[in-house]
Amino acid sequence: MEEIIKKILEIEQKASEITDGVKEQKLHFEDELKREAEERKETYAARVERRLAIVRSTEQEHLDRSVSEIRAQTERQLAHLDKIYREKKDQFVEEIVASVLA
Repeated sequence: MEEIIKKILEIEQKASEITDGVKEQKLHFEDELKREAEERKETYAARVERRLAIVRSTEQEHLDRSVSEIRAQTERQLAHLDKIYREKKDQFVEEIVASVLA
């Protein structure tokens, strides 16, 4: 009878050791999952930030080109209007005066 009790206690001890080992492995596995999840989160965040930087740069270049084109077009239009004004200034004055006096 003592032998059976001894064997049962040994089995319980081994089961307890196995259970403790499994619990420890589970904790280690959970910690590893958390670490990997954090690494992936950081990796994705860095990737997103790099892509955003590229998009911002591209958009800024496009915006700068558009602004330059608009400024150049505006300057051309102002120069053209100034040329017309200088060429026809006297005619405009005469037409205005004639319109007012008529």
